[in-house]
Amino acid sequence: MNGIMRAVAEGKRVEIRNFGVFSASLRKAHLTRSPKTAKPVPKASARFPKFRADKPLQALEPIALKQTALSPVALDAASASPIVTSF
Repeated sequence: MNGIMRAVAEGKRVEIRNFGVFSASLRKAHLTRSPKTAKPVPKASARFPKFRADKPLQALEPIALKQTALSPVALDAASASPIVTSF
């Protein structure tokens, strides 16, 4: 998992067959509006992670995904806590 996160952070594309593709996308610099002052605020360009599911994963019904997420298989065997990943 760390290898995937490291590769995406470097801007590389990681494909896992029959699962999906992890990649990084570049968001251009643009002006945003501050909700507090309503004044324009420049925002720098940034890279953010993206995931595109492969066809077998897309074919699953939403109910099947909910059941899988709550099953013991989705838990870390060592600590019995949900597996959490962050980009």
